[in-house]
Amino acid sequence: MANAVDINNLSFEYEEGAKTIDHISFSVPKGSYTVVLGHNGSGKSTIAKLIIGLLEPKTGDITVDGIHLDEEHLYDVREKVGIVFQNPDNQFIGSTVRDDIAFGLENLCVPTEDMEDIIETYAKKVNMTEFLDHEPTKLSGGQKQRVAIAGFWMKQQVCLILVVRLKSITLFMNLIKLRI
Repeated sequence: MANAVDINNLSFEYEEGAKTIDHISFSVPKGSYTVVLGHNGSGKSTIAKLIIGLLEPKTGDITVDGIHLDEEHLYDVREKVGIVFQNPDNQFIGSTVRDDIAFGLENLCVPTEDMEDIIETYAKKVNMTEFLDHEPTKLSGGQKQRVAIAGFWMKQQVCLILVVRLKSITLFMNLIKLRI
């Protein structure tokens, strides 16, 4: 089976000489559930940001679905990876949940007449149908994360990164298992 993500000899420093990530290597097979655990400040979020190109590694290589992460392929890689942060407030674009999901569909060039059925389908999968006309800022943290997961499913990305508290993992795993 091919890998969704390959990390080879990855290093990163926020400050020169203070290694946050020190020559790590790992692979995430497609279709697998892989968990990176660690205490606060251990580098979990940094790894996620490196995988989606928000940070640039000091050394090493990152490949997502066979695409090497570099400046030329940055947006190709980002199309393959969905990320849900512990506090996803900065991930919302629309003034309502419906508008936010529609924004993602617009980026995928989905015809306007097809959008409502798609929005309803994915909102239903994450139990957010009754919140479609609510402002994202009025949702709870977990509800915001579920909307972000709906966007991941809708885009058919190969890798979902959850940067969340450990106690939230069961909720996410249950949501992910609902995907058909």
